[in-house]
Amino acid sequence: MESQRDSARSLKLQPRSVAPPVVDGSRIKRMGSQQDDAVLAKFLNEIDHLRVHRSRAGEARKKPLLILLVLSRIHHGRLRENRIDFRDVERDLGLLILSHGGRDCVGGPKPEQPFSHLRTSGFWRVRLPQGMQFAPQRTLPVSLLRRGEVFAELDDDLFNHLKENAHSRLQAARHILERWWSADEARQLAESLGFVARER
Repeated sequence: MESQRDSARSLKLQPRSVAPPVVDGSRIKRMGSQQDDAVLAKFLNEIDHLRVHRSRAGEARKKPLLILLVLSRIHHGRLRENRIDFRDVERDLGLLILSHGGRDCVGGPKPEQPFSHLRTSGFWRVRLPQGMQFAPQRTLPVSLLRRGEVFAELDDDLFNHLKENAHSRLQAARHILERWWSADEARQLAESLGFVARER
């Protein structure tokens, strides 16, 4: 497993005159099997096919922000088990939506929406109390999401791969950033999530 110190050293910004990627994992030792490659390829494909709300204001970015936040937590060792509690990400996700969501949040950031609706993707599951069921398209009540026995989890193979492989974490983050944000916005977001060092 790569050490966190080695991972941090390997992150570098591209010159401002060069187009993305804004997160560069090329200097991190690439480790993994063909099976690992398949796990990452499947994840990137699912990201490309995320179901997001579209309007005149453009595509909603709440789901990509939630995924980036989870990747950041894994990258910095803050998510050591495959358990994502809404209470632990609610505040940070709300702030990310307000600052990088790309839309006006008249009714508030509503972080419960991406946490609930990401269930339409195969890599995200929300564990509910026994006997309780909600359609994936339905937003789960905040009061329910805040309960201790309710949590989300990634596909097990995906979580284990991302936890062990910094190269894949950074590749996934770069893929998302380049898909939904401009170069300047992506750089700013990457810095705020700790994928790259802040410029002085």
